[in-house]
Amino acid sequence: MPSWRTEVPIGPMGDLRAWDLVIGEGPGQIGVEAETRLTDLQAVERRIALKCRDSSISNVILLLANTRTNRAAVRALQDSLRGSFPLGGADALSRLRSGRALEGSALILI
Repeated sequence: MPSWRTEVPIGPMGDLRAWDLVIGEGPGQIGVEAETRLTDLQAVERRIALKCRDSSISNVILLLANTRTNRAAVRALQDSLRGSFPLGGADALSRLRSGRALEGSALILI
């Protein structure tokens, strides 16, 4: 079972950014960014890209609250989201359960 750490700092001392959750250790770590409401996809993607750059994490799970508003946003933005988060949520969860590495980033509604 991989380790799970919450509020993992990013960058040098004084940088207030943190991953909401980091799964695993070493080069196979997965960063998790949790959002209650997806209102600005570009801002979320930009924030995640900067966190990836500054933490050397390449695979990310965008965890969204499973609300009517977020489901509508995901449907409307599905082509853009697929580019940034190509792995399906069910596949990502299955991989996590079995301890297998993610082969890309994923969006999970929960």
